[in-house]
Amino acid sequence: MEERQDQSRVLTELLRLQTRPVAVRLLPPREKLPDRVRRPSKLLRHRVTLCQAITMARRYGWRLGLLKDDVCCPVALIAYGWLEERPDMSEVEEVMLASGYAQNRQAARGQIEAIPRLAEGE
Repeated sequence: MEERQDQSRVLTELLRLQTRPVAVRLLPPREKLPDRVRRPSKLLRHRVTLCQAITMARRYGWRLGLLKDDVCCPVALIAYGWLEERPDMSEVEEVMLASGYAQNRQAARGQIEAIPRLAEGE
């Protein structure tokens, strides 16, 4: 653990980063979250987007653990295999358009189809 902290400190100094570096670890199915890891749905009492969770980790230095119940972003839910059924693509396209990630439905669908996905339960 100390080695990672030293690496983080060196990176921050060399690169003059404005926020902390963030590492991501994917846990095997049914493995418990490590101690001192916060879940946004418990901590904030609402679900967050994956982007918001990463920003909290970067800005505040929080160790966050995300499970399906912590995330409200349909794109992240698709990518991490947290959906049991394939979502209605027109709804996901609407989210992509409304959030400015795509200029039209065709671009939104192309982006959605290009999302790398973990298999369910992976």
